[in-house]
Amino acid sequence: MRRTLPALALLLTASAIATGTASASTYAVTACAVPAPLINNSWEPFNNEPTYLETSANCGSADVTGGSPNTSGLAAADVLRLTTNVPAGATAGWRFTAPAGDEINAISIDRDLYDQTDGWVPQIVEADGNPLPGETCPFNGNNGGCEVSGEAIHTGLDTTSLAIELVCDPAPAQLTVCANGFSQHFARVELNSATVTVTDEQPPQITSLSGSLFAGGLVRGTLSGTIDGSDSSGVQYARVYVDGAQVAQQALTCDFTRPAPCPAGSSNEFSLDTTTLANGPHQIQAAVVDAAGNQTLAGPVQITVENTAPITPIVPTTPITPPITPPPPGPIIPGKPAQASPRLQIHSVTRTKHALHVRGAAAKTLVGHVTIVVRYTLRGRSHSVQKTVPVANEKWAAVLRLPSGAWTSRVTVLYRGAADWLAQSVTRYVHHRASTIAKNRQGGQGAISRD
Repeated sequence: MRRTLPALALLLTASAIATGTASASTYAVTACAVPAPLINNSWEPFNNEPTYLETSANCGSADVTGGSPNTSGLAAADVLRLTTNVPAGATAGWRFTAPAGDEINAISIDRDLYDQTDGWVPQIVEADGNPLPGETCPFNGNNGGCEVSGEAIHTGLDTTSLAIELVCDPAPAQLTVCANGFSQHFARVELNSATVTVTDEQPPQITSLSGSLFAGGLVRGTLSGTIDGSDSSGVQYARVYVDGAQVAQQALTCDFTRPAPCPAGSSNEFSLDTTTLANGPHQIQAAVVDAAGNQTLAGPVQITVENTAPITPIVPTTPITPPITPPPPGPIIPGKPAQASPRLQIHSVTRTKHALHVRGAAAKTLVGHVTIVVRYTLRGRSHSVQKTVPVANEKWAAVLRLPSGAWTSRVTVLYRGAADWLAQSVTRYVHHRASTIAKNRQGGQGAISRD
């Protein structure tokens, strides 16, 4: 009959059963234990004398105690009806090994350790070969043998493996071999259920990030990207954060009946609709989470969302005839600065050969930075350039580099106030011709032409 693990064991592993994670940096692995199905994917058999010893797996069978020709759970026992005795050093059993770099810190078990003749040592040992407290059963001739059975919990462990094993060690009894049974086993070990708690303090790794979601810069519309990760216990989740808040998560398939429950490597694709974000700067971060709940965050990627519909300039179909006497360079004064918030203004926009000089002001209550976004057309294709500058003494200024021949279509200045983005825009069309620049320079006049 299946036994229910005691309350302490359930407290140790309840989180792992419910969510696939345990308390911080731990997870639990079950074998032959509830909930169904009662299976074993974590304890491996070993046997150095298969002629004399046998291992078997019968998860869910009724517990066997006392003298019997049968076994239950994950078992090791002497082979019945042999004509020769078992040689010294014969060892068989089942072993749980933690993933590389991890440790076992607790186990909850239902077991049976049994022998009825000298020389046999049924026991549960750590990686160094030392038995767990109370988990060895030497032969006692006064009561016809030894048996330790039922449920037990061991905490505070620090080992990389645990093994339940049957060992033939006749020397302490001044013997050279161990006797084997005929109608019932003379010695056996049985692991009827087990829950192992593994400590994993190694954070998962983000091996690569790709796609427009993690490229940074000025963005609009829907972005997509891929997060690749790895971990010794496996990757359980991949996540995306925007400005510190989780906005997306993908769960990988994990099996907590295995020592490493989740896939060792992962590759997850995400998409982000930037229209759900306010225009302006934001931070994107990728994350991966391992089986123990350890999370690794990638460094933040800076983006500036600008989903306002672009203004398409009317590009002349015929060449522009440069003026005979070009006007001297000077500022372009915006039309109606009062149309935007009075707390943020554009005072001037001046075009030189390879740059646009933009100056303006911000009210005393707006301290910090402004972002200037310039849209321009070059060879029939739309482009944009942006720059963030500080506000000092209620004034700001920026120089944005432009390619020769670019037609500017819009200058937008953004500033985050107490609640939202404030914006002012001014539209001017400025065309710069290389031939005009050369003539102006030869004539000693300003190197700028404006339409």
